[in-house]
Amino acid sequence: MTRLLVLTVAIAALATPAGAGDRFSCYLNRECGPRHACDLRIERDGPTRWRLTWEPFVYRGDCRPVCRREFTIEVGGPADVLVDGIAHGRVGAGLVGIVDRGMGRLEVRTEGQGCAGVAMGGVYEAVGD
Repeated sequence: MTRLLVLTVAIAALATPAGAGDRFSCYLNRECGPRHACDLRIERDGPTRWRLTWEPFVYRGDCRPVCRREFTIEVGGPADVLVDGIAHGRVGAGLVGIVDRGMGRLEVRTEGQGCAGVAMGGVYEAVGD
């Protein structure tokens, strides 16, 4: 059992985004509280780096975002070990992590609030046609 766990971790540590394609570039959204919907746009900004724009909107509002946060994330960990499907960055002074959950879903984890009492963290789903 221990050997299987070590092998699994070793394989995960060797996986790179280039081998699995671009797992992050997309347009996603989610309900983020009883009054808001949050949009998340992710665009590639390098081989292991992405530029994100996060905007919450008030339901049935004037179609203007309550606020906007722009930041970057990148794949990487200790000693530049690349792990496929996980990226991290900073939003202001706080950390943010993004995990690919498959099936057009990404989980965002952050420290603190996004803005205006609206939390950025949660599971976002790809916007379909």
